[in-house]
Amino acid sequence: MRLILLAAVLLGATLIATAAHSAVGGQRDVAPNGFAPAERTMFAPVLALAPPGPKQPSRAIDRFDRWLQLQRRIMFHPQLDPALQALVDRLPPRQSTLIRAAALYSRDDIPWQDEAPDTHFIAVAGRPENLGYHYTLAPGFTPPVDAGQFAGRFALRPPPGAVGDRKSVLGEIQGTLLTDSVGLDGLVDMFAAALHAFHGTLQPPWNSRPGSFDAHDRALVARLQRDLPEFTARARRYVRVHNVLDELEGPDGPLVFCNVDASVNAEALQPYPNLQRFYRRLIEHVTLRSSIRDAAGREWLRFGFDRGRITLVFLLRSGRPGAFAPGTFEPVQDSLALERVSSGQFRTRISARIRQIGMDFGAEFEFLTEYSRHRGGLRLTTRLKRVPALLAPPVVDAVARFVAGEFLRVLATGNGGKGLQTAVTSDTSGPNAYLLSAVTQGEFAYAPALDLLTRIADTVADAHDVAVRREERRLGEELFDAAVADFERARPEIMRLGR
Repeated sequence: MRLILLAAVLLGATLIATAAHSAVGGQRDVAPNGFAPAERTMFAPVLALAPPGPKQPSRAIDRFDRWLQLQRRIMFHPQLDPALQALVDRLPPRQSTLIRAAALYSRDDIPWQDEAPDTHFIAVAGRPENLGYHYTLAPGFTPPVDAGQFAGRFALRPPPGAVGDRKSVLGEIQGTLLTDSVGLDGLVDMFAAALHAFHGTLQPPWNSRPGSFDAHDRALVARLQRDLPEFTARARRYVRVHNVLDELEGPDGPLVFCNVDASVNAEALQPYPNLQRFYRRLIEHVTLRSSIRDAAGREWLRFGFDRGRITLVFLLRSGRPGAFAPGTFEPVQDSLALERVSSGQFRTRISARIRQIGMDFGAEFEFLTEYSRHRGGLRLTTRLKRVPALLAPPVVDAVARFVAGEFLRVLATGNGGKGLQTAVTSDTSGPNAYLLSAVTQGEFAYAPALDLLTRIADTVADAHDVAVRREERRLGEELFDAAVADFERARPEIMRLGR
């Protein structure tokens, strides 16, 4: 999980660092090629957060301000009351909680609450407090009623019909947040508008081959320095960008590939010594690859972290995402207007490997996600499509399957045949009120050998776990503050867009 968080922070910095200018939701002064005019500020997509009409810029900015304020508290300043902190100290680290769920159920040192017939649960409530976000233990799961409030629940129970010694438990993690700023559908609209920014000059000569840093990249960087000078300066300390985009000749005009090739400057992480040591271990040992494909196998996005090298590829045609042949830069479908998509599905493949004692170990997961959008909200439902594949050298493959095979099989096929699944929903619950919810459910087998290895790994990692998370938040807030400072400077220009 920490790898994903770190990669998200640094890749997010890289992605924002590529943005130069954008289209406007509601007022799309778009050039014929589908991209926004070069003179437009990259913060123009904020207008997509408010419907067209009188004072649209001020309404959109107000919503964005409230969203930023809440996210700052939640992401960077979490505060746990003493009782909740004591409970967290008793639980295994977050990255292994679900792996050890079956063993947790019967532990009497955890202050479980009971619910018929055999459910043990822990409920948490959260709210903004001063400049932070305060979490406390709660007597039960009570949906939030005021903006900024959070309700969470972690529950375990035996599967239906279980008797005697338990071999697995059903687990559920639920969280609900009420906001007064924007729902996930609004964020999709803003993201769709921002995609119009990922291009350089759209002028020949085109790239002769993918991956060459040239005039197109330099033009984009110049726009970035114009619109996000503070963020650019901060991000360039930590991220070395070797390539950003490629403009390749296509059948109906230039094809714009966001083709990020970047690496983290580990030396620049000296102000964060624990994070620096952790990241250097990642560079030595960890490889992560992911791709998003449709039912026909066409690729829409691929991401990689290969021992320090961060890569991201997706295609834009006229400012909209398009599919391409897996592993290539060959387009295979027309572009897709994200803001107009009402339903669909896609598959995500993720493989993770870690190199130890001269050998690679890991697993490959495939998820199926169904997407639907309705008036005032949307829903994303993701489930494991098949049993995860173990990746291990032949000499230890049998041992790896003994340790983790049954756990992974139950993870994919248990829970009444539904396997592991997560539902994310966003709905309006009143004027300027948006209820954001996420629920993960699954069945988790008791795997003694896997549990033992997890305990050993937790012991090794725990010594610096808290310190690394603290420094992750400090780095994230540093980049967040820089982007907000640039947004503040852009306010007058955003306000002029409504005239």
